[in-house]
Amino acid sequence: MDICAIGDLFKEWSEPICACATLILSIAVIVINRKVDAESKRAREKDAMLLQPSGISAWFEGLRPGNRVQNAWICNTTELPVYNVVATAVVTKGGDCGKGEACQGAETYRAIFAVAPPGKHSFSMDLTGFWGMCAYPVLEVGFMCTDGNSWIRRGNGVLERIDTDPLTYYGIARPCHFDELIG
Repeated sequence: MDICAIGDLFKEWSEPICACATLILSIAVIVINRKVDAESKRAREKDAMLLQPSGISAWFEGLRPGNRVQNAWICNTTELPVYNVVATAVVTKGGDCGKGEACQGAETYRAIFAVAPPGKHSFSMDLTGFWGMCAYPVLEVGFMCTDGNSWIRRGNGVLERIDTDPLTYYGIARPCHFDELIG
């Protein structure tokens, strides 16, 4: 076999091999692009879902042990209201933070609001008997967004999605008494 015959044989086989390689690479690029697009879509949907709940927070201001009524705040930095808002004083001791589920029903250390409109709103909470044994109160707030999803902003700042509305989640019987936000 001479060199020319080898060259012709190479030409004869190289074109189909290159065509197959191109086809395989094209399919791989399409599959990768679809995965990236799907991941991007999921990330956009998650960002959109977290837009309103990320703007909700609650805290105490000017806490003084022994004081009965404490000034508390709920802040909604979004342009839409949140509903069935349940603010609960929970205990924090160092890095450990209690959960509002420990206080079932419309009991002491809890305020319930039908709606928290956009803005910063204050309310009062009676913390008589809360102090002691290094217990320090922080606010946890449960709420339902305008899209119908329900959330809890824990006393340590962590945002958690819950499967039911906050009133049901915290065991608050209906009809319930709604407190009033100021400002």
